[in-house]
Amino acid sequence: CSIVGPPDSGKTLLLQELQRQVKARFGWRGQEICCLDFRQINSLNELKQGVVQHLGGERDKEIRNLLQHKPLQLLLLDNLGGMETGSQGLKMRRWLRGLEQCHIRLVAVSNERLEILFRKDDPTRDSPFAGLDSSPVELSPLAPAFCRQLVQQRLAGAAFHIAPFEDLYSAPRQPRDLLHQCAARYEVLRRHRP
Repeated sequence: CSIVGPPDSGKTLLLQELQRQVKARFGWRGQEICCLDFRQINSLNELKQGVVQHLGGERDKEIRNLLQHKPLQLLLLDNLGGMETGSQGLKMRRWLRGLEQCHIRLVAVSNERLEILFRKDDPTRDSPFAGLDSSPVELSPLAPAFCRQLVQQRLAGAAFHIAPFEDLYSAPRQPRDLLHQCAARYEVLRRHRP
């Protein structure tokens, strides 16, 4: 499946929470869930190397043996929009989709829906990620209690009390909107501080 939303909307935070809850709910060990950040991966070899290192191996050539003998259940792909859209990226996407044969589930995080992000993969065929997430779910706005918590986290270490931000978290809001308005309010308060 995929988690899609605008920048700064809390996707990576949600991915981290998913990782925590999946471990607790299914009793999976840390090695069974691998999280890779595509801001740091530029080739299929680097992608394989990331998985190999997570599984305790050293060289990307060990990947098949490691996948057969080590329990990898879930592969979390953060910042997938950083993956190359050309032929190198297409090789990575094909390899990732092939992991389904090993019963490894994928969760992809991106700023855009995957079929839009990689629609130019191969003009004669669908992208390897086409149909990965056939039932997209739009996240509801955050409840006021969560909005308040998010504002408190953003203000941690700042010399401002939360009271001047109360109107921002008193109603349900989308995280990105809340954080942008919080940042704007912070700048106004900072400039007018004695």
